[in-house]
Amino acid sequence: DAASLAPLWRLGSKVVVGLVAPAALVLFVWGRHVLAAWVGPAVADAGAPALRWLSLALVAQVAGRALARPLYEALGELACPARVVLAEGVLNLALSVALVRAYGVAGVAFATFLPAALTGFVVMPWLVCRRLGLSWTAHVARTLGRTAPPLVPAWALLWAAEALGLHQHLATIAL
Repeated sequence: DAASLAPLWRLGSKVVVGLVAPAALVLFVWGRHVLAAWVGPAVADAGAPALRWLSLALVAQVAGRALARPLYEALGELACPARVVLAEGVLNLALSVALVRAYGVAGVAFATFLPAALTGFVVMPWLVCRRLGLSWTAHVARTLGRTAPPLVPAWALLWAAEALGLHQHLATIAL
């Protein structure tokens, strides 16, 4: 019953993005610090740009697939999400091959982000909203518009914690 799945889609999308976005924010803002504490400063400088792109890809993938696939499973319609994931994978591979020589691992991470952003923020939400009879623009505004504002004080907290030197050890980064 598509009508009974609509409230789950509306609320669930906000919840999953709201749970993943703060973790992705830490990786985006403190990615270099996380890598430096974990594997050393030499690797951190090279890996930080890739980690930033991958943190954004994580939010996009969660936004687009965390609930979309189970909703399509509940409706017994697995072909649609399977095609989208296949197209995302093919585009990711093609972009990775094209960007790896020029940009290295950061290019491959960007190649992961771009298709994930397309499918996670646009294609899958649009398909689910169309299937459930909902407005895609209202869904995106509610999902991203309500989960983004709390990230501002979270970013300020990360900035203050960095000023206090709490970014230098894995234990304080985890906290």
